[in-house]
Amino acid sequence: MPLHIDGIPYLTVPEILGEMQITRQTLWRWRREDRIPKGRRYRSQQLLFTVDDAEAIRRYANRVEPVAPPDSSDQLNLFAPVSEPRSS
Repeated sequence: MPLHIDGIPYLTVPEILGEMQITRQTLWRWRREDRIPKGRRYRSQQLLFTVDDAEAIRRYANRVEPVAPPDSSDQLNLFAPVSEPRSS
């Protein structure tokens, strides 16, 4: 249940982790890498996220990215014969 401060609902870290099904380490890494909002400190301790922050985290956590097809020239190099060093 969100915490209301001055009429604004905030979600705590455990609420975000449970709702997004991510670990604390993942949340901290995404924050450090600026992939998600940093959140706000309440009473200089508890980290809180607004509903908009939570939605941004949800979008990032549920993103689906296409896998780029491998460059065919790179794939062919895997099967290229290895050249022997020249002897003098």
